[in-house]
Amino acid sequence: MSRTMKTNKTFDCIQFKRQTQTRWQQAVQGMSADQRRLYQRRVIETGPLSDFWKTLTSRSRTASKAGRL
Repeated sequence: MSRTMKTNKTFDCIQFKRQTQTRWQQAVQGMSADQRRLYQRRVIETGPLSDFWKTLTSRSRTASKAGRL
């Protein structure tokens, strides 16, 4: 039998997910589907992971031009 060590959590993933979903729902409340898409695009392009997103999309475009996707 293997023994698992109990560790003290410093980050609760489920709590973070729920809080993020609540903030997102409040931000898009009352928006049409098109408005939500535009809002999401703006958040993605200007948020903390925007550089990562730009890298992924540029790689995807390059791969599709080369016929790899």
